[in-house]
Amino acid sequence: MAAESVPRYPNWKGEDRLDPYPLYELLRQQDPVHWAPAWNAWVLTRHSDVVAAMRDPRLSRQVGRPDTDVGRFYNAQFTHQDPPHHGVARAAAAKALDSSRIENLRPGIVEVAKRHLKAVDTATGVEVMSQFARPTVVDVLRMVFDLEDHHSEQLWSLPLGPSYDLQFFDTVRRLLQERRCQPRDDVISRLISAAEDVALPESDVLATAFLLLRAGLETTVAAIGNALASLVTHPGQLALAREDPELLASRGFDELLRFEPPVHEERYSALVDVDLHGRTVGQGQAVIVSLGSANRDPTQYPDPDTLRLDRRSSASHVTFGGGIHFCLGARLARVVVPTALQALLPQIAPTLPESGGVTWADEGFRRPARLLVRVSAP
Repeated sequence: MAAESVPRYPNWKGEDRLDPYPLYELLRQQDPVHWAPAWNAWVLTRHSDVVAAMRDPRLSRQVGRPDTDVGRFYNAQFTHQDPPHHGVARAAAAKALDSSRIENLRPGIVEVAKRHLKAVDTATGVEVMSQFARPTVVDVLRMVFDLEDHHSEQLWSLPLGPSYDLQFFDTVRRLLQERRCQPRDDVISRLISAAEDVALPESDVLATAFLLLRAGLETTVAAIGNALASLVTHPGQLALAREDPELLASRGFDELLRFEPPVHEERYSALVDVDLHGRTVGQGQAVIVSLGSANRDPTQYPDPDTLRLDRRSSASHVTFGGGIHFCLGARLARVVVPTALQALLPQIAPTLPESGGVTWADEGFRRPARLLVRVSAP
């Protein structure tokens, strides 16, 4: 990206999508509380400001979507709610996920990952996103939610868009009905039970089930793709990860999340006038906290644009958000992504194929649209 001198927030198209980090740097240096007219929002880019904003009760996650069937379901998700309702719904979701069971998934994840690796043509390489990351995560979520083939096809076979949202909601609604009639020892059945204990409205149960099934897929697929893209474009760090696989389950994974997060921003709305470094965010105005920029703040991470798996400060990254809205699926991601990568890395060649490299998606999450790597036979 050519050097720019006027601070602006990325528009997520073209070169901005390829490399937003120089724009973040300019904002942090020159305009850390930035008014972005194209987004009709204030943008915070420094790590300290982002962390403080995510803990500030004057900023609300109830930013609101259009008053449509899909919009109302999105608005009902606890991630878009404030206390006290947020805490009630989040607690029910936490009981449903039951973090004590997550560690037991590792053997199943390894088996799933190896099965998908055996299916690829080692002569042509593997397209990581479509041939490994997505099918691996889909199969893991099928284990977590105890889903049949027809459920996963209905939930995750369509491209993203309005029709996908509507079909997804219909499938989740039917799944809830099935589990009420025939409960299992799975996430959805535990959600139904936890919701009944606190009298959670049906619309909130549906919205929470939608969130657990939907968010867990796209962000985890993106996290696998981003981590591998970072490693194959930094051969020295790839070699380090292969020499010490346990590094990926500790601070090495935190560094990968810091370096290339799937989600680059979260949105809030000011409940009252808020003064930030001498600038006034008016009541009702939108505030974007830039997670991607905070993760590259040199005041928090020396030499932030360098990937170092042994970096000790990486655990302070904001990839999972913060405050009361810290990602509920963080523990699951910390098991699924490193375990999948540990299965794949021993077979990754140290150089990309001539037709390989990273092609970044021009919509949705920060993730590769295509990532072709060489692999050896399992």
